[in-house]
Amino acid sequence: DFLDSKSLDDKKKENNIKVRSMRLFLLVSFIVFVYLETYGFSDDRQALLQLRSQVSEKKRVVLSSWNNSVPLCNWDKVRCGLKHKRVTGLNLGGLQLGGVISPYIGNLSFLISLNLSDNSFGGTIPHEVGSLLRLRYLSMSLNFLEGELPSGLFNCTRLLKLSLHSNHFVQYIPSELGSLKKLLVLNLGKNNLKGKLPASIGNLTSLKSLSLGYNDMQGEIPDDIARLTQMAGISLSNNYFSGNFPFHVYNWPSLEVLSISSNRLYGSLRPDLGNLLPKIRTLFLGSNYFTGVIPTTLTNISNLQALGIENNKLRGSIPWSFGKVQNLQIMALNGNSLGSYSSGDLEFLDALTNCTQLVRINVARNRLGGPLPTSITNLSRDLSDLQLGKNFISGSIPHDIGNLIGLQSIGLQENMLTGLLPASLGKLSGLGELYLYSNRMSGHIPSSIANITMLAELYLSNNSFDGMVPSSLEYGMGGQPSIHGDVYSFGVLLLEVFTGKRPTNELFGGNFTLLSYTKSALPERVLDIADKSICHKGLRVGFPISECLTLVLDVGLRCCEESPSNRLAMSEAVKELISIISRVNHLVFDCWRHIQASFERVIKEPHLVIRR
Repeated sequence: DFLDSKSLDDKKKENNIKVRSMRLFLLVSFIVFVYLETYGFSDDRQALLQLRSQVSEKKRVVLSSWNNSVPLCNWDKVRCGLKHKRVTGLNLGGLQLGGVISPYIGNLSFLISLNLSDNSFGGTIPHEVGSLLRLRYLSMSLNFLEGELPSGLFNCTRLLKLSLHSNHFVQYIPSELGSLKKLLVLNLGKNNLKGKLPASIGNLTSLKSLSLGYNDMQGEIPDDIARLTQMAGISLSNNYFSGNFPFHVYNWPSLEVLSISSNRLYGSLRPDLGNLLPKIRTLFLGSNYFTGVIPTTLTNISNLQALGIENNKLRGSIPWSFGKVQNLQIMALNGNSLGSYSSGDLEFLDALTNCTQLVRINVARNRLGGPLPTSITNLSRDLSDLQLGKNFISGSIPHDIGNLIGLQSIGLQENMLTGLLPASLGKLSGLGELYLYSNRMSGHIPSSIANITMLAELYLSNNSFDGMVPSSLEYGMGGQPSIHGDVYSFGVLLLEVFTGKRPTNELFGGNFTLLSYTKSALPERVLDIADKSICHKGLRVGFPISECLTLVLDVGLRCCEESPSNRLAMSEAVKELISIISRVNHLVFDCWRHIQASFERVIKEPHLVIRR
């Protein structure tokens, strides 16, 4: 009995202890909840309200749910954690918000993902972003952010993705970049970054994607980059990098995308390049100073889809074995010294008939000779761009060229072609550009060309065509272009540049043309049809982009009036453009460059501008 009584007392004590523990747990939980409600939730709420207050007033309505009457975790574009109910995700991408980024964003201490991309935020990145130590995903791309990359940003050592492309950041990439050792994706492209690529880039050994294209960086690519053995994609294009071909890439067997075009790199390509990089899908090496021959091992890469080694100093032949690369879609080898001015140079075209996915072939401005093979009529039906101009090609255009029903642009200019213009060209309903000037062709211009309703540019000068010009082709061919034709061409060029769409765009057809597309959008929807690169690059905050675009596109439309007598004279068009420029001169960047480039093209090359 004594033992039973003692056991019962022990059980009571244990139960009392459990009850007291439970009460203590509930009390602590309540205190924590009150603390979070008072400080944690409140901090997050205040931080977001401060962020909203710095958004431009016209766009603030998008965040109307951000108010004290709605629970924080129910706010639009806000994600909270399941346990602590703190803000862990903020996705404001693509909302076209303006204003600046509030430094209070640094108070969102539980934030894991922050997306502010594709907006119109100006100013700088607040240093307080460096307080977001839990941050893993950060994107502020496609904004108007400027200044330096804040040093505090490199305190966010848990970052897996950092994307700041298409802004206006300047100065240098600091060596502190190397502290982000967990990074998988780094995109700083399309900014104004200068200086050298820091050696600390080699610390980012987990990196799989690096994009620094379209900056002003220079110097040699550091040897430390060889440590990035996980790399799958790298873009350093459109900079001023110098030195030899970056041999480090040969040690990256997982590499799928290599883009180093438009730099100052030199040297030759290793003969075994294709064996060392078997997974390459995209290889862009254009506009450098590479010499030597095209490695035949490139044709061993079964996944190769896009090859661009244009505007270099390559010599030798174009391997016929490219016919084995059945996934090939783009081949750009123009602007080299390929070929030997003789028969056999075009054998690769025979082989390319096996590549059923080809959409673009550009081998213009080389030394390719011999007759144009009739086999080109068996190329991919998806082929939209065929450029063979400025070579030494002889023979005639095959009669069945009309089989290539996908063609939108043909360039055969400045060769030694003879014979007639094939009537089957009339089958190419989507053809927008036909360049045949400076050859030795003769005979009548077939009336079937008038069936090509999308034809916008027709260049036939410096041949020996005779007979009547089809009545639907308004402007002269082989003689001096008319004044009205030039101004029409200039107007279409303005519309192309500022809308980013050619008359041959697949969007257009029948009565729906580039002209009607533009006319229907003015003035209320001008930003809807504008080329997005104009809206996001080179314009200060506050620039009257809508007004500027409306005025310029209106000039373009008046240059393209259906009746030649109703069109602006060239002098009038220029005068109006200068007037537009003077009105917004203190803010114009890209607009003036686009207008100037368009105008200079017409002034310098009037003999080439022959449009419908």
